[in-house]
Amino acid sequence: MIKRIQKIAEQEQCFTKSLANNIVKINCETPETYKEMIREFNEQGIYHHTYQLKEERAYRIVIRYLHHSTRIKNIKQELAELEHRVRNIINIYHKTTKEPLNLLFVYLEPTQNNKKIYEITGLQNRIVKIEPPHSDKTNIIQCTRCQQYGHTKTDCKKTRETPARCALCGGNHPAKYRGCEYFRKVTKEITKRNLFQTEETLRTAQWNASGLPNHQEDIKIFLNINSIDSLLISETHFTSRSYFSIPNYKLYHTNHPEDSPHGGTAVLIREKNRTSTGTPPKYWPTDENKVPDLLEFFVTNGISPNYTNETANLDLPSDHIPIIATISTSVILRKSKPRLHNSKTNWNLFREIIENNTELKIKLKEPTDVENERQMKLLYIFNAILRLDYWPRPLKIAQIIMILKPVIKPIWTYDKELWGCASKSNITIMQSAQSKILRTFTNAPGYVSNHTLHTDLKTPYVTEVIREKSTKYFNKLENHSNPLLQSLQQPHQNRRLKRIWPPDLRN
Repeated sequence: MIKRIQKIAEQEQCFTKSLANNIVKINCETPETYKEMIREFNEQGIYHHTYQLKEERAYRIVIRYLHHSTRIKNIKQELAELEHRVRNIINIYHKTTKEPLNLLFVYLEPTQNNKKIYEITGLQNRIVKIEPPHSDKTNIIQCTRCQQYGHTKTDCKKTRETPARCALCGGNHPAKYRGCEYFRKVTKEITKRNLFQTEETLRTAQWNASGLPNHQEDIKIFLNINSIDSLLISETHFTSRSYFSIPNYKLYHTNHPEDSPHGGTAVLIREKNRTSTGTPPKYWPTDENKVPDLLEFFVTNGISPNYTNETANLDLPSDHIPIIATISTSVILRKSKPRLHNSKTNWNLFREIIENNTELKIKLKEPTDVENERQMKLLYIFNAILRLDYWPRPLKIAQIIMILKPVIKPIWTYDKELWGCASKSNITIMQSAQSKILRTFTNAPGYVSNHTLHTDLKTPYVTEVIREKSTKYFNKLENHSNPLLQSLQQPHQNRRLKRIWPPDLRN
């Protein structure tokens, strides 16, 4: 290779550098030497990659605001009239929606007047903007034909006769070949993993039919909706003359020894078929003198309760409710039951709240008094449970009051005798701010009402403060020594509808 290069180029007109994998890098000093080498390599069929000469590269520009439906032929013709020869024009598409954008890439033949194209402000009777393309220097140029770096598809010298090379295993085949060793290895691992990770369930139902032949259509719907794999049935009332069939299910049954229509058991098993007990009553007799009882249940051995689930179903008509047992290969997630207490519940505080709110000296003269007192005691107990998580201690109440009274309250109560006449929406803003402050201080949960917060912290509402202070203010005016202040108590004569004046704040 070096000898061939020395025959083509004269001394000191090119430099070579040997790289890995028998690759030789050649740097030419003059364009003539470069062209001569490319011509020689093409004639001899030598596989090579090269960069395009700067003087041969197309001058790229971007045209904005030109509609994508404009004909490419008309754009080329108008640019040619402006002394700009066009090599190619490409319309840009949105990378997600694949819709054409009003954006064009234009490749111009390299000339000395290329930069004058930025002076153009109109094409095809439309206002356009011409600018250079945004270059992303972080991206490395890669050929989409041979997957090598340093050149593009247009400059790639790879031919169809060149054997393909897999980027995964290095074999002489494309990377998408399904017979690739790497592809087979990955396929086996994924298949093996799916065998253990695939979630499968077995759903078994149990039902006391009290006569099965009359419920054939009901059972078809029940099995289809609930995806039952096996159904255990008692009291089928089958005889040797009975016929019962469900599509895609196989029936195994045992009749009464006397061949009479009572008793009997049966099992329905899905042909494509690949336990814990229920606590609520499953037997609801029609006789009022009989008590509901638990007669149907499942018994499992060696299966964790985390993989089983039992539910009652009301779809089938009978005095026995069918139950469905599900056995899964993965843990079945269950919703936690809401509770009013947990392991961190302070029962001493609960006892203290109940004792402080319980009054035993009550006169019960009428039956209604007993009912009212019972409801009040239940209310006290319920409120005590809800307040366990946030109930403020006396020390904390004192701290909150010390912050509210000398710091926060003087700010919003200043000149309240006048701004108290504001609209209800503005008063509501003040009240909301006070409620949020109290809720933040006590860290009260959402189920605690604002009324409970104000009562526990002994904090009056904003409207109560305005009414109290306005009443004191006008009471002072009545006995004030300055006679000029007496006119403030007189009602305004030109009153507007729904307008509140300071004297009205006392009501």
